Amino acid sequence: MNAHTETQITELQRIERALDELLRAATNTRAPWPPKHDGPVMVSAILGDYLDATPKQRAAEAFLDNPVGEAVRQAVTTLGERLYELGGLKLMEDVCYRVAALDAAREGWRIDVLDKRFDGIGREDGRAGWCC
Repeated sequence: MNAHTETQITELQRIERALDELLRAATNTRAPWPPKHDGPVMVSAILGDYLDATPKQRAAEAFLDNPVGEAVRQAVTTLGERLYELGGLKLMEDVCYRVAALDAAREGWRIDVLDKRFDGIGREDGRAGWCC
């Protein structure tokens, strides 16, 4: 990995701080899963509604049951993509472990979350294959 400029180092610190804050928010506001419904719901009805929905409807639906969790997931993925731009998979892995270590009690959970959200970044086919 090339030496980072002072500006990039500052950006890395900001990314790590943001990831830490996002993970803290996720642990404090996790909604119950599955979401509660007023009555029995058939899986076929859920899938039918989902498959008939527009992309914007599907994206919005993810926020309706767990708005903070979905915002965290999307933000973590975006920051992972930026890390890849700055230094590839190695930098993503380094940051993953540094951010996870900021909360020793939840270190394993943090690694798992970052691993899942970073998975597929840097692969042209978008498939899984990366892990920290």
